[in-house]
Amino acid sequence: MRFRAQPRAAPALTRACTATLAARAPLAATAAQSISMRSVGTVTDDAVVAIGVHCTALRSLDIANCPRIGDDGLISIAFSCEQLVSLDAQGCECVSDTSIIELCYGCPQLRQLNVQWCPLVTDDSLEVIAELCPELEGLWLSGTDGGITDWGIAEIARQCHKLRTLCIRDCSTLTDSTACRIAMSCKLLAHLDVQGCVKISDAPIIFAAMHCPRLRVVNIEGCWRVSGQMVHAARSTNPELLIVAGQSDLRGAVASGDQQVLDEADIRHDKEYDYPV
Repeated sequence: MRFRAQPRAAPALTRACTATLAARAPLAATAAQSISMRSVGTVTDDAVVAIGVHCTALRSLDIANCPRIGDDGLISIAFSCEQLVSLDAQGCECVSDTSIIELCYGCPQLRQLNVQWCPLVTDDSLEVIAELCPELEGLWLSGTDGGITDWGIAEIARQCHKLRTLCIRDCSTLTDSTACRIAMSCKLLAHLDVQGCVKISDAPIIFAAMHCPRLRVVNIEGCWRVSGQMVHAARSTNPELLIVAGQSDLRGAVASGDQQVLDEADIRHDKEYDYPV
């Protein structure tokens, strides 16, 4: 049985929050549906707690790269903003499983979740996301310092069948078996990013091309076990598929007989293609 955290009492609004959320237009603040504080390094949990109290109709919150925001602020959002559909907490190093799990309980409509570079987010969060957020469409998990493993991603694949974008860069434990399960279960995938997942080989990429008809972009940079023949097989199945790879990833790993295949394939290198996030 999970014991839910309790929200912190709302602090007095800071001057900035008072000016933007309450003092100038209290009704508008209450009805605010989208708030971005991206890369505002001075913002703290107090501001996010205040948003939770005053903006109960909130649907989108962007706090990416706000290192002073942690669990207290997001727990307030979880208890007050049940209509939230999108959270970008990329780079919030103080955000942990505690608040992400609360968001899953409190925000059942969640569709987009970005917790890249949140090292305190682990498989515990993925287990609850999989259980309580079956409508999830976008999930970004890179740079979690080993807290996210093959097991957690398998849970996501098992229950989040509406995913359209999945970014799981640098997950060194991700296996072909789980990656194939993603391809088999998440048939709406349009963007798949497995950059730096060094155990990945040809099979899951070919599976994704076969079973995900909407798939348009796959990032395999750093996946040195993937061969040039995979590119040919995947694009024969899905001609619109764009493969994103580093300058030497495929060419350095394939047999010489694959060189013509690579020359003819639609391969873009990381500096030539801005992978959507």
